[in-house]
Parts: sequence; structure tokens; C-alpha cells
Amino acid sequence: MLSKERFVVTSWNEYIALQIDPPSCICGDTTGRAKGEPTLKALRSTSRPWLKPQSYSRPRRMKLITLAVCIILLIFKCSAQPAGTDNGYAPQAHTIGINYGTLGDNLPPPSAAIATIKSMQIGRVKIFNPNADILNALANSGLETVVAIPNDQIGQIGTNPAAAEAWIAQNVDTYYPATNIVTILVGNEVFSDASLPWTSLVPAMQNLYNSLSTRGWSDKIKVSTAVAADVLASSYPPSVGTFRADIAVPVILPLLRFLSSTHSYFYINLYPFLSYTTSGGDISLNYALFASGSNSVVDGSLTYTNLLDAQLDAVISAMEKLGFGDVRVAVGETGWPTKADATQTGASVQNAAMYNRRLVRKLLSSSTNGTPKRPNVFIPTFIFALFNENQKPGPESERNWGLLYPNLGAVYPIDLTGQMLDTQYAPILP
Repeated sequence: MLSKERFVVTSWNEYIALQIDPPSCICGDTTGRAKGEPTLKALRSTSRPWLKPQSYSRPRRMKLITLAVCIILLIFKCSAQPAGTDNGYAPQAHTIGINYGTLGDNLPPPSAAIATIKSMQIGRVKIFNPNADILNALANSGLETVVAIPNDQIGQIGTNPAAAEAWIAQNVDTYYPATNIVTILVGNEVFSDASLPWTSLVPAMQNLYNSLSTRGWSDKIKVSTAVAADVLASSYPPSVGTFRADIAVPVILPLLRFLSSTHSYFYINLYPFLSYTTSGGDISLNYALFASGSNSVVDGSLTYTNLLDAQLDAVISAMEKLGFGDVRVAVGETGWPTKADATQTGASVQNAAMYNRRLVRKLLSSSTNGTPKRPNVFIPTFIFALFNENQKPGPESERNWGLLYPNLGAVYPIDLTGQMLDTQYAPILP
């Protein structure tokens, strides 16, 4: 405890050095004073006797100087760390996200789709291009919005800062902040297509970031990209996760450096269904559907009870090997189809319902979020997809990932708040 005598100073220099209030971000009374004693700030308004010169020994003077220096350092530390952040990342609302695609000729108008999304208590929406009708419909909805830039625009934006500026002016300035755009994704699964200009990706992200910075928005709107699981050369067990040699150093390393410096998430599209259906029986259906019991995978000191966690930690392991284990991850796409060709086993309404219900419950639970490698760290996740889209090319499954039919009816019941247990749902008949 500090008595009044401790605050008596021997010179005006010492008095000036002590004109610092305790930093507000330090809990409790850091002055060490007894209840009712004046604070350092109060010295300014008290009478002159408080400043009566006294003779202090050198050790006591050094203690006063040390106290002043410590308080200054504490203030600096508190001001350097934004309030409410976690390792530089802003806190995330614990809600589920949805991918809103538009490859259908029978889809409802965006206003009806957004109203339905809100009624389902979804908190985030990701769209695959800056669709003006959807961005307008999202205005004042309160929904966090992630907007993707089509792959064919990456080269121009990466080589021409003016193109990045024009993109921001047309597709962000027009809608923000009424439409709560929180992330711009530069391309989707770029490294799955060798014809794309991979080396233009990070320059494109930097150019967009610079344009946001000139507007003072770079701390509110993040820039990233979404990659597929094929960025990994190895993924089993998760601890051996490694990026492909053709992209690891030339592209992924500068990408992770950018994401780390801007506190942006690394978006990964992960589909346990695709891994299961192509595994030739090596992956059990229960493990893919979050229903694993005896099928757990042990990797060193970590135990995996589901495939999605293992996939995520394989990516995190790969990032650690490049020196960027601090970068947070988000799941840009995941889901399960209700129908597929005969060559894709496991697709059914029942399995889709089980996967997405359990996914949401795991993500939004206070006890099971995160992964074995990163426990209790919330991972923003976007279910694929909002609608069954009848014009998507490819196998039958591509047109049957939706939670909703185009008439806005539910393909199967699902609680997107994560509160309902499997046993609380009525059985889904074959």
C-alpha cells in the first residue's frame, strides 16, 4: 500500500513524470493506494503542501522512476492491442454462414431469399460475384457479407492497381456500409486450375487492400481467397499436412504472409462427402458424419473423432511448416448432397441432414468448437448451399446441395442455431 508520503516529490521533473493515470484496460486499482487516498491525477488540484520538498534516498527515487516507466509501458501495451481482439483477430459472432449461389433458372428474388435467410437465423452470407440485386437486398439486413471476385478478373486486378480501385469503387463504395461487407475473396479454388495466373493472386489482394486502406476500411473489410483441399500434397495423419510443392513457396508463402499481417482468415473449402465417396472404403461413413465412436484417429497426442477436424488440422499443420501457424482458418464451403449419381455413394436426405445438423451443433457449441489442434477457437463456416441450383454443371450431386428448394421450402428440417439434438428431430423417411 502507498501512503501519502510516497507521492511527495523532490522536484518538478519528478512531479511531471508522475502525471499519468492508471491505464483503463488494467483491471482493478493499480495505484496501490488505500481507499479514500488521492490518485496521482488529484495531485494537480490539491494544495501546495503536497509538493513540499523532502529528501529521498536514491533507492526510493529509483522506485518512483521505475513506477512511472512501468505505467508508461502498460499504457503503450494496452493501446497497441485493439479492444476485444484475439491475437489481432476481431471477435466473431457465433453464427453459421451460408453460400448463396445463383446458378438456377427458378430461384426466388433476392429480397425473398434474404428474408428467408434471416428467418433461419443465419448470420453470414457468401456470394460468388458482386451481384447487384443481392447486395442491394442485403442492405440494412445486419447480415455479414462475403463477396467473391470471379477467377477471370484476378490477372487484371493483380497487375493493375487502377483495376483494383475501380472494382472497389463499383462493388464496395456503392453498397457499404449499408450492406455489411466484411470480406472480399479474390477468386475461388484458384489452385485447382493451372490455367489461372497464380502469381497474380497476392498482388491482386494487396492492390485491393491498398484501395480499402485509402478509404480507412482495411480494418473492417478483410481480403482473402478460398482454396480447395487439393492445395495439400499430404493430409493423413493431420500432423503431416504439407502444401503442394508447386505452390508452397512461390504462392502460398506470400499469401500466408499477407493474411498474417492483415489478420485475415484463410478460407478453405472442405467436403468430407467427397473424401468419403472416393476413399474406396478407407473412410467410414460415421467418421465423415460426426458420428465416430470406435473409428477415431489418433495422431500423436491428439484424437480425431470426425473427418472435418482432421482436414482442418492438416491445413493448419501445413501452415505451421511454412512458419504461419498464427493464421486463422475459415471454412468457405462444406456440406452434404441429398442426391448423387450411383458412382457417388453416401448421398441421401438422411445423411445430408445428419451432417449439417451435427456440423452446426459442433460449431456453435461452447464445448466442442475448434479442432484438436486449436481447441476453443471459433471457425467461421459457410454451409454449401442455400438452394438446389438446377443449372450447375457436373454430376447429379452438384445440383443437390441445398438446404432449400427454389420455392423456399426446406429440403429437410434443420436448426441453424445448434440447439436441437438428433433425437429431437422427427425421423426422415427414405
